[in-house]
Amino acid sequence: MRREDLPRRSGGERKRKCYAIFSNGEYPIRKNRITPFRVEDGENSGDPFLIRSSSRSSVAKFFAQGISLRDKCRNIFCLSPLPSPYLRGKSSLAFGGARGSILILALWVIFMLALLAVAVGAYVDSRLTLARRLEQRLLAETAARTGIARSLILLKQDTNGWDSVSEPWADSRKDFSNVVCGAAVFSVCYEVDLSGGGRGTNYGVGDEQSRIDLNLARVELLATLMQEVGGMGAEAAGRAAAALHTASTKPVENLPGVGEKTGWQDSRFKRGPFRSVGEIRWVTGMTEEAFLKIRDHVTVHGGARVNLNTAGLGVLRTLAKRAGSGDSGSAGVESLAKKILQFRERGGIFKSYLGSGLVEALGPGAGLTGDERSRLYGMTPFITVASDHFRGWAQGAPVNRAGETRRFDFVWDRKHHKIEFWHED
Repeated sequence: MRREDLPRRSGGERKRKCYAIFSNGEYPIRKNRITPFRVEDGENSGDPFLIRSSSRSSVAKFFAQGISLRDKCRNIFCLSPLPSPYLRGKSSLAFGGARGSILILALWVIFMLALLAVAVGAYVDSRLTLARRLEQRLLAETAARTGIARSLILLKQDTNGWDSVSEPWADSRKDFSNVVCGAAVFSVCYEVDLSGGGRGTNYGVGDEQSRIDLNLARVELLATLMQEVGGMGAEAAGRAAAALHTASTKPVENLPGVGEKTGWQDSRFKRGPFRSVGEIRWVTGMTEEAFLKIRDHVTVHGGARVNLNTAGLGVLRTLAKRAGSGDSGSAGVESLAKKILQFRERGGIFKSYLGSGLVEALGPGAGLTGDERSRLYGMTPFITVASDHFRGWAQGAPVNRAGETRRFDFVWDRKHHKIEFWHED
């Protein structure tokens, strides 16, 4: 076959990017690169091979690297673009594989781009969610700290000689209940004992000296507390109080035999001031039942004296019991404690902790008995009417109440102007 014998491509026909090599010899080829079909040339039968390539130089380079034409082929009749008649009926062989490969490649690219879009979307969404939560958390924390700052300002402005539950820092819904602060709200509150029994909530900060300080209270007062509030018998209460006192005091190391008893059930604890109320669970003689009963009436951040203007019912009963000069029974103790609470709930304030001042403040309307008067006088060594330590918990939240909330428990020392205890939830 001569080159001029090949059918001509029409002028308007698109040029195929394929080349053919005609040869009357046979030789091995790369099947994934070349698609063969057969042509008769009149003199010799040859095997033309369709090569997927875009230029003659690529075809020549392919054969130069793949096989030796000089050894395998006797004659090379033509190296030229195949005209359309030779491809008619063979296009699926020549170009179908290429189109399929391109389609599969395109689908894979689209699939990978979709995966990338999903991954990027998930990553961005998680970061946006985290950013929103951090923003809400910051708003809530700022609001809670604002509530604490307001309570400290009111405490600093209180310059009278007494502290009671009727003062603005102790009970003011306007200043401490769901107060709007920008895009958030805060509340500051604490729990109080009610005269009818049970516990209620006041909005403000509470007096920490309304409780008995485990580190500073006298042993006899602790024993009365364990008996009157903890429900222990006299002997068991005395042993538990002695263990509490021993555990909370540092041993005198330079004296022989002193400091050997720790007061602790667990040897890992060392003698010294209690750092939290929960530690007394492991004091020798303390039972779980007694601990649960007294935990709301004791503290480790108070003072040596209890504020009579803010003390709860359980503490008042303990003070009245301890101050009695005779045994008037539990009815006299209970009645005196409730009369003091009722006096305070009517807005009354004790401005002196001396016995005469207490009796005068309660007035004739209280109907005090002789035993109750005696107990009021006997309370003097254990009480005060002003405080230096105050506790509260402040909670902040976004205005819509959705998302993060923050709560801080704190105890403030007014005398030394410092935060003595801080806990974040």
